[in-house]
Amino acid sequence: MGVGFLLVAQTLAPMAAIAATIQTDLFVYQNGDTVTVTGDGFGATETVDLFTTDPAATVVDHGAATTDSAGGFSYQFSLNAIVGGLYTVTATGETSGLSASTQFDPPSLSVNPPTSFAFPQTGVGISSAGHSFTVTNASGAQKANNVTVTSTNNVDFSITPTTLGDIDQGQSVPFTVTFKPQTFGSKSATITVAAGNNGPNPTATVSATTPNARSTQTTVACSPSSAPIGAASTCTATVMDNGSGGKTTPTGSVSWTASPTGQGSFSAPTCALSGSGASSTCAVNYTPTSPTGSRTITATYADHGDHSGSNGSATLTVTSTLTATSLSVAVASGPYGGTANLSATLTAGGSGVGGKSIAFTLNGNSVGPATTNGSGVATLSGATLASINVGTYSSGVGASFAGDSSYSSSSATNTLTVDTAPLTATVSGSQVYGGSPSFTAVYSGFVNGQNSSVVTGSLSCSTNANASSAVGGGYTISNCSGLSAANYTIGYSYGTLTVNPAGLTATVSGSQVYGGSPSYTAVYSGFVNGQNSSVVTGSLSCSTNANASSPVGGGYTISNCSGLSAANYTIGYAYGTLTVTPAGLTATVSGSQVYGGSPSYTAVYSGFVNGQNSSVVTGSLSCSTNADASSPVGGGYTISGCSGLSSANYSITYVNGTLTVTPAGLTATADPKSKVYGAGNPSLTYTITGFVNGDLASVVSGTAICTTTATLSSGVGGYPISCTQGSLSATNYNFSFVGGTLTVGPATLTVTANDKNREYGDSDPSFDATITGFKNGQTLTTSGVTGTASCSSTATMTSPVADYSITCTIGDLSSDNYSFTFALGTLHVTQAVLVVTANDKTRQYGDAN
Repeated sequence: MGVGFLLVAQTLAPMAAIAATIQTDLFVYQNGDTVTVTGDGFGATETVDLFTTDPAATVVDHGAATTDSAGGFSYQFSLNAIVGGLYTVTATGETSGLSASTQFDPPSLSVNPPTSFAFPQTGVGISSAGHSFTVTNASGAQKANNVTVTSTNNVDFSITPTTLGDIDQGQSVPFTVTFKPQTFGSKSATITVAAGNNGPNPTATVSATTPNARSTQTTVACSPSSAPIGAASTCTATVMDNGSGGKTTPTGSVSWTASPTGQGSFSAPTCALSGSGASSTCAVNYTPTSPTGSRTITATYADHGDHSGSNGSATLTVTSTLTATSLSVAVASGPYGGTANLSATLTAGGSGVGGKSIAFTLNGNSVGPATTNGSGVATLSGATLASINVGTYSSGVGASFAGDSSYSSSSATNTLTVDTAPLTATVSGSQVYGGSPSFTAVYSGFVNGQNSSVVTGSLSCSTNANASSAVGGGYTISNCSGLSAANYTIGYSYGTLTVNPAGLTATVSGSQVYGGSPSYTAVYSGFVNGQNSSVVTGSLSCSTNANASSPVGGGYTISNCSGLSAANYTIGYAYGTLTVTPAGLTATVSGSQVYGGSPSYTAVYSGFVNGQNSSVVTGSLSCSTNADASSPVGGGYTISGCSGLSSANYSITYVNGTLTVTPAGLTATADPKSKVYGAGNPSLTYTITGFVNGDLASVVSGTAICTTTATLSSGVGGYPISCTQGSLSATNYNFSFVGGTLTVGPATLTVTANDKNREYGDSDPSFDATITGFKNGQTLTTSGVTGTASCSSTATMTSPVADYSITCTIGDLSSDNYSFTFALGTLHVTQAVLVVTANDKTRQYGDAN
């Protein structure tokens, strides 16, 4: 362990100077290591701020620690270094102001992501998925040369690659660790990355476990268990899971040994197990060499997956050299798909060998064994020829003797002949009326599960039917040929030919007048023999989705047609569409025109269906007429060229009536009049408007009679004036009348202040007024005037002698039929009379007055 460089700093304080120091527990760290910083000489129980910076002055850690009573502290942080070079730790006391720093050197090389990894549980002998680590050379560091990766456990953990070469600063290079346990248990390794010029060496740790081992039992069986020198025996190893709980299938391989060694050979030193459930097997052949005697055959199963290893053995007895045999086999034959009888003779030294099993084959395929009799003859009856095509096979019959502990094996072949099988084609025929015959065959006699798919060629026959033959059966068939089938000889059996109706297509279309019923027509295709629709009888009947109220248009469906027939034909219906055409609608047009105006036309309709009426007609009716604006009043003017109306589902036809010119309207409007209450009515007049075609008022003769309800005594208000035609008349015109109004305004009453007199200094007398101007013989009492006028003067008690005006206003005067105007009166202020009264006096007799 090293310590960091020590840098000491002092800060002046009000107390005596104290030296503060800090240090790290190591000088060199690995990425992810815990850095411990300790310090002394700071203030007691003060907070110390710590900053760690990399060579680029980037803060990589910032924290704080509290000193003890002696001014010491300890602080830790986890190192995450990405820049090479010296790192600086600076500590500053917040109270004392003391500061100290130190440095340490992180590695340039680092291993990540995390520097430890646990593999998932993996069976013995099975490779896990690889885990990738990355070696990074820190930015700013020198190049790392000849970087290598090693492991403390190369048995269970493998590294790829182990040589990473040179790694530049800031560069990363990956490597992969794979776990393949060789034994059961927990495994671990330390992975070390080393560079030739750049230390220290970063490490990573890996760990893994295997499943708990399940015990196994291995057994061996060799067949045959006794074999002569040079003859192979098949030895089979069976590995069983005999652990407790749920069984699993053993996997892996078995290795083979024989004892004594050097007295035989295996076809392979190992074999791979396969199986299901709780057991697996594999087999090899063992061929013994001299001498005779016993061989111990051992199968060893090594630990694999979750199964522990086990072994088992079997004993093979090796006998002496065998007696040579000779085997001959007879030729054989049979029909395709049938059977053949097979025979073979086994001899040794010219004599038949009995009681031995002979295996027979046909074209190399086993067809079964048979045992030799006392003469050495083995016979197998009814050997199937099902899979063998017709032909002669020079070595088609095979026989073999496997040998045993006394006799050697032997085999022989001979000729096999397979003959064709008989196949009967029963022929029937059909012909569409007017067409050509076609023939079909139904087969009997197929073997080996075959069917007509093996028959090739084109069937050709003769018949007494021709194109004009009528529909029916019983026509003869003869002279058929043209078919063949491998392995068969075909014979023909003749049925009869039937003439079927020709197909005749009736393509149906339909039409329907809106509101009516559908009708259908058919166009035919498919006639033969020069025939046409004259051979079709019956009445065509169909269905449609159109009904009487269906609107005009096409595309209505036609279906379910029937009713037609034709000898020698079958009629099929092809459905077109039904079109609904417009119904006829008659518009009988009449017209009218006001003298001097424009014509207007109206139509009366006939021909509506489905309960409809003129509400379904749209558009604007436009026609021509021989009447013009100056045509005089009268009828019989012509109408022609009508157009402009339309109605969905109808075709409109116009019937032209006549146009009538009617009088224009003149309006006689009573002129407004006015009068005052109590006056006689004015003369009542009127004004006529509405002349057309430049006509003047001179076309009017006679006068209208105008009256009003107002009388001499009618009160203030509006009174109607009404006019009647009187003797008015005008060619081409008639008259209408608009009333006017006679307005009765109020009559004017004059309110005159009455003259008054008073002496100077007196109060004003009571002022009053006299009202004049009443109508209709009325007086103030009978006129309906209410209230009194308000009269006043500017004179006061001190006003000098003079005449003063008396002014009246309306006060609370009111009247329905009168308005008021005011006239001044005069207040005469006269001299006051002074009374001079002599004062009483007294004197004595004789005195002077």
